[in-house]
Amino acid sequence: MTIAQFLDFTGLFFGLASGGAFSYGVLAMSDESLRIIGSSFYDGGQQQVAELGQQKADFRYGAGFLVVSFLLQLLAKLEPVMPTGSWANFWIGLVASGALVAATVLACLPAWRRARSRAIVEAAQMNRA
Repeated sequence: MTIAQFLDFTGLFFGLASGGAFSYGVLAMSDESLRIIGSSFYDGGQQQVAELGQQKADFRYGAGFLVVSFLLQLLAKLEPVMPTGSWANFWIGLVASGALVAATVLACLPAWRRARSRAIVEAAQMNRA
């Protein structure tokens, strides 16, 4: 596997992580949350604000992964001007690429979860004010 292929596959995996992050906000919304949002039109809307805040956190991380994905793919396309090199085994490079993305996503999870929790707290504080 060449370095360009490694970067291309890594970009692909970041793109997949991005799609998952963008989707998570909608997929994680429970039916109960949808019912509360739908029935709180004249209420303070705390649940709606919390859900939207969580989706904003999901979109923030998803957008970050998406930008990294495109930058890596751009670097892969610059192969003619980059130093040459390759992985000894294609499959080792593929696994290393996936492992790099998995490690990055796992490293981001604590901050991501804090951002989602902060959205709930801020929505509650907004309703008290």
